[in-house]
Amino acid sequence: MKDEFDHSRLVPLSWDSAHFGFPVARLEKVSDERLAFELLKQARRQNIVLVYWQLDSTQEAPSDLLTEFAGRLVDWKATYHSTFSAPAGPGSVSAPRGVCIQEHSAPIACSQLHALAIAAGAYSRFRRDPAFPPDKFLSMYTTWIDRSVQRQAADAVLVAQSEAAGELLGMVTIAVQAGMGIIGLLAVAAAARGQGIGSALIAAAHAWLAERGWNQCRVVTQRDNVPACRLYERCGYRCQAVVPVYHFWPQEGKRPM
Repeated sequence: MKDEFDHSRLVPLSWDSAHFGFPVARLEKVSDERLAFELLKQARRQNIVLVYWQLDSTQEAPSDLLTEFAGRLVDWKATYHSTFSAPAGPGSVSAPRGVCIQEHSAPIACSQLHALAIAAGAYSRFRRDPAFPPDKFLSMYTTWIDRSVQRQAADAVLVAQSEAAGELLGMVTIAVQAGMGIIGLLAVAAAARGQGIGSALIAAAHAWLAERGWNQCRVVTQRDNVPACRLYERCGYRCQAVVPVYHFWPQEGKRPM
């Protein structure tokens, strides 16, 4: 009898698996509960430890599926988009008094950049999932900024720096994909929040993109990260979609420690 299920929709994720040290996959374009159940059973047979499942905004994972495969809702992923005008000219982006914003040129991330990258993941599903090993979350975000300053995961890293003390107060990473800017990481140090540094970093990111001929930018954040959502909305971004993301641990007792 021919298998009625499309097992190719269980997609192994090589980077995640190599980085986290255990097999990771995702359900690709799956909306049918029966198919999801069969694919998660397949993941269990293949010893896949973690499976991501992103649904559309009108769906939720059934409770029996969550129970059978140790699943939980870990994120409401919010996608924002902005179309912006080119800056008036060099120096047109202003920063708060005593703060300068510039491109980070060194191919090595310092401890302050690592701390900012970890802060950027405060609402990440990898941090909020209690089954996810905390050290794997930390290494994910420090690796992200390491690869960004090496221009592997980003095309530019902009930093906000105290002119007096030289300490890093914030940062933003920018990549360009299919003619559109993508903000990856954005963070402001806790002691420097409320001073307009986040808005200045976004304006600087737009200026960097506009100087190179691009006038659109997209960012993915978490709906529960209310400060970030409000910041993007103040800077002219509009929410395009909010979708639920689930983590499943089909091996149950074999979760990584």
